[in-house]
Amino acid sequence: MIKRKGYWDLPKGKIESGENDEEGALREVEEETGLTGMRIVNHLVDTFHTYELKEKLVLKRSTWFLMKCEGAPELTPQIEEEIERVEWCSKELLESRLAKSYATIALVWEAFIAPSSLEH
Repeated sequence: MIKRKGYWDLPKGKIESGENDEEGALREVEEETGLTGMRIVNHLVDTFHTYELKEKLVLKRSTWFLMKCEGAPELTPQIEEEIERVEWCSKELLESRLAKSYATIALVWEAFIAPSSLEH
């Protein structure tokens, strides 16, 4: 999990020109956490949220993937993106942080714990 602006979150961002969702997700995780060598296992869920940009509301779709890596490498927060902390956390710790997170993170968690996601 990453902590930014007082909220626990998961790495995500915008797709760059020429990227597909999978490439963008891998790049964003690497940039925001310092993790390399990640691989996508499967698609979890798409979520939507709004935010304000230049006095206009923007609807953003986020595509979430289950990813794996070998071991539990050291994490490095991307300070330029105001990420204060990056931590590996247990399922119990993640669940306890949902109250201090965004509503969409609970949807990602629900998709992750669904039986079809755990088969991989």
